[in-house]
Amino acid sequence: MLDTETIKQKIQQWTGHKNLSSLDVYINLAFEEAANFKKTYNTVSLRRVVDSFKASVNQVRHELRNGLSPAEVSQQLLKMIEAFDADLDRHQDIEKNCKTP
Repeated sequence: MLDTETIKQKIQQWTGHKNLSSLDVYINLAFEEAANFKKTYNTVSLRRVVDSFKASVNQVRHELRNGLSPAEVSQQLLKMIEAFDADLDRHQDIEKNCKTP
């Protein structure tokens, strides 16, 4: 990773700040903003997983009303639950990676 002082010197050149320590506030704000973006993205991503699962359940309900056998419904539900669980695991892995420095 780049040296913090090197990064500050580059930012100082770009912004014209006279004092390197005055950049700390802006750098901290930028990192806070990035962290908030990740939280929002993760929330939206998880919401998509749940919405997809709900849509799948509604599709199975529709198929059940149209004559799908209980055995077929059971198989579909098991597959959906496995897929939902895998999606949640992926989301959890992404969440862990976002928290890793």
